[in-house]
Amino acid sequence: MNTNRFVVLLAFCLILKPANAGVAVPEKERFFIVDSWVSGFFYGFFSSKECRFGNAWHRANRTAANDVKIWGGLFISDPNRKFGGRLWEHVSRFTWEFPQTVTGLVYAHAENTFFGNADTVRYKYGAVSITGRRGLFFGLGGPAVTLGNYIIGDDNLSAKADNPFFQHEYGHYLQSRRMGLAYFGRIAIPSLRSEHGDYKENYQSHDYHPAEQDANRRAFLYFNSRLTGFQNDTLYSSNVFSENKGWDFRRNPFSGIGAEIILRNRTVRYVDYTNPEHLASLEKLRVKAQWYDYLFIGISGFYNSYRYNH
Repeated sequence: MNTNRFVVLLAFCLILKPANAGVAVPEKERFFIVDSWVSGFFYGFFSSKECRFGNAWHRANRTAANDVKIWGGLFISDPNRKFGGRLWEHVSRFTWEFPQTVTGLVYAHAENTFFGNADTVRYKYGAVSITGRRGLFFGLGGPAVTLGNYIIGDDNLSAKADNPFFQHEYGHYLQSRRMGLAYFGRIAIPSLRSEHGDYKENYQSHDYHPAEQDANRRAFLYFNSRLTGFQNDTLYSSNVFSENKGWDFRRNPFSGIGAEIILRNRTVRYVDYTNPEHLASLEKLRVKAQWYDYLFIGISGFYNSYRYNH
């Protein structure tokens, strides 16, 4: 059996195990699942004027199942890593990455239970991909956000290495693993405030913000080093996400490195993973956490935002 599936199944059994069976299980975990089922029932019932009870039953079961998977996401790991790396993934979530792990867990449950905006929950490379029917926070937010190992997005997000949204957001997960407690101050808050001040004097758009470029760099290196044939891209000649192969150089661009290629009257920077010069140039995009990002957790984000945008 797949290790991640086993861990999640074990967590599910512990949650539902009767209290008199020898294991004391907190009532709140069982309540959360029931709570999700009830909210899903109401969302399904009022989502359509036809077949209300059928829709309600279907939505309730899905929302409850998503609840279990979201909790289970705390205990999955990346099968592409060795035993030590997978063990540290588990430990890191409850120590080194604790603030973003808790925030991601709470927000994932909010989108699923309270906002009714979680259709599928998938595990991929140690991350939890949660796909909704609309943008985040009742459609007022962006297409996707990453908090800890929770990647939450709209219906363009798919837990596949070839999906451009998953590619970029997984890069943020890699940043979280590397920077730990400094993630909010060095990455999350500056990214959220990426288009404030005189940012256009420093970068073209949100995609070219230093935090976003570093996320692209980390994900590009990860997928090419871990997945055989990932470099065999199609240069994204299609606008259909399901037909994309390899890294999406249009939607996840690199600034000032690689070779320039004209694609559909648009200049794209192509980075060849097999080219040592291209790989070396990626280091220009690296973002490192500083001592004050750890000392002033989160607060440093506003200082970093100002520096990036001015």
